[in-house]
Amino acid sequence: MENTFILYSWIGLRNLILFLFFGYWALKLIEFLIQRITLTKRVNKKVLAVLNKIFLLYNPISILLILLGFITINYIVHGLFLLLVSAIGYPYIRNYVGGVIYKINSILAKGVSVTINDTTGEIKKFLPFGIVVNTEKGDCFINYTTIDTSGYTVNSKNDTVLRQTLFVKTPLSKSELLDLLFDNPLLNYKEAPVLKELEESGALKLQYTLEKGIQAESLIAFLSAHQIETSLTNNLIA
Repeated sequence: MENTFILYSWIGLRNLILFLFFGYWALKLIEFLIQRITLTKRVNKKVLAVLNKIFLLYNPISILLILLGFITINYIVHGLFLLLVSAIGYPYIRNYVGGVIYKINSILAKGVSVTINDTTGEIKKFLPFGIVVNTEKGDCFINYTTIDTSGYTVNSKNDTVLRQTLFVKTPLSKSELLDLLFDNPLLNYKEAPVLKELEESGALKLQYTLEKGIQAESLIAFLSAHQIETSLTNNLIA
């Protein structure tokens, strides 16, 4: 019996494309359902972050599989054809692959202030072949090849908040407290909060980073509103 996924025929290549196409939309459906079904916001964000990385890799891997399937139909003719296309389109291919790498790189993200050559501004969005940087003179497009050859500098901001520590005492479990924190947009979850139990005092040590423009007093007020005791030093919550 002929295997419909054998790739030495056009039918096999067609079936592979259909399989990858429906696989992509199956992942999109999973993403949609996770956004609509609330387990906990903390769990949802972690799962969506994983799915986002899968989507970043899914397209280039799918394209590579399709090209390999195309080559297996006729190794010589199709191989030479793709070699010619690759030589002509090399700058675009390099840009695209560079884009995938930079999107996975957690240092570069929307809202981050960067300097590339003589251009300084905040990253507005990522495109398939470059990024858009919002500068004082307006939006500026910079391709990934330029970033790769010239390098970039992530600028420190005057309002950057360092990792902070707060001691809390609450009848809530660690998991329940983390879920409560995830329900409020005070913390920066690129540097996720960490809770550690302190046996000597019965308190919890909370290490966190606040979102841009948020003051520590706002977090303390939020916790106090939920009957959670807070202190900057452990010995005050004995």
